[in-house]
Amino acid sequence: MSDFHDHSHDSEGGDSSELINSLSQIIDKGPPEVVLENVEDDDVVSEALATLYEMDSLGAVATLPSMTPDWSLAIRRFLETYSEGVEIEDNLVQIGSASENSRFMYGFGIMVDGLERAGTSLPADLLEGIREKLSAVFKLQSKSMLYLHPTLALLPELYLFSFEERREFFLEVPESESGTPDILSPEDESFLSAPVETLLGDEHPVVRYLGGMDELNEGEPGNPVFIMGSVISRNSPMEGGIQEFLEGDETGEFDALLSEIGEMLDPENENADELPSVSILPWSLLFPMGVSLHFQQKVMEFVYRLNLSGKETLEMVPFWENGYLWIHATLKGKNEGHDFLVVDEYVLEFLEELIEPVLTESLPVRLKWHPLPKDGRGLSLGLV
Repeated sequence: MSDFHDHSHDSEGGDSSELINSLSQIIDKGPPEVVLENVEDDDVVSEALATLYEMDSLGAVATLPSMTPDWSLAIRRFLETYSEGVEIEDNLVQIGSASENSRFMYGFGIMVDGLERAGTSLPADLLEGIREKLSAVFKLQSKSMLYLHPTLALLPELYLFSFEERREFFLEVPESESGTPDILSPEDESFLSAPVETLLGDEHPVVRYLGGMDELNEGEPGNPVFIMGSVISRNSPMEGGIQEFLEGDETGEFDALLSEIGEMLDPENENADELPSVSILPWSLLFPMGVSLHFQQKVMEFVYRLNLSGKETLEMVPFWENGYLWIHATLKGKNEGHDFLVVDEYVLEFLEELIEPVLTESLPVRLKWHPLPKDGRGLSLGLV
């Protein structure tokens, strides 16, 4: 679909039902890879989705009778890109002078792997120290604002971090007269409106297989945790600054920053090789990257607990069950198998790209991926 910078907000006040009807008519024409070859149809879909996003009306898209998994996935890809660089209007987030506009919001998260003694939140002085380091390395201007939330997020919570939830994240950013964000205390706000186990239930696949609050409280390393952050700036993050560092850093400044943040998060650890691994990612990548990391860890645990000869083949067979995508891993030669939750096709795209080379290099087995079945697919995560 069209690049999001091509769209204005002129139709923001339009009727959402008209936009939904326009989308439905285009979806009825056929699969997205065929329909979106038409430039006019592509523009209509992109503009409708961008406007629905601004109107907080994306939930209606998931209810379309004509919606298919292919269209759901195509829409998900567009919205993830669009939501990373959307322009903020003053009636959405008030920061500083009411005359300031043309600002951009950019959401990012710090993914922390291997953090022991995690707890449920981080103290204000630690958050402020991390915020100062990020502000310096991102080279934010004086009118920019960087905010970090004190509550650590878990993978199941990122599952619920929809487009509407992202907007609420910005709305809760506390303001101060100095133009910099006040620090939220964990008692004042939580990352989501309720614990994820309360919202989804203990037996929900995402909670059951990706971990819950109990594991975080026990301080067991293994599942990644996330520090959620946001930047509001007068410069588009896609035009330099933040995006430059996230895409690569030839000077090594960013890598050094990540190491320093790892030391701050685990100050009692004097062994540099055992410090938590820290990555900074856009919001749209956090969940699939986190699931990929979780998947890698669980598969390696599954393989290493067996007595390997080095001649086995690890077969990965994806299958759909009740709208969720799983991978059945079988170690041929040992007749051992296990199911791992992948969630959906959007996450699988990241998993296939990231995990195969890691597992091939790390495990003394051959790896074989089977094709993704098309039957039984549900809507791609993120439309509700």
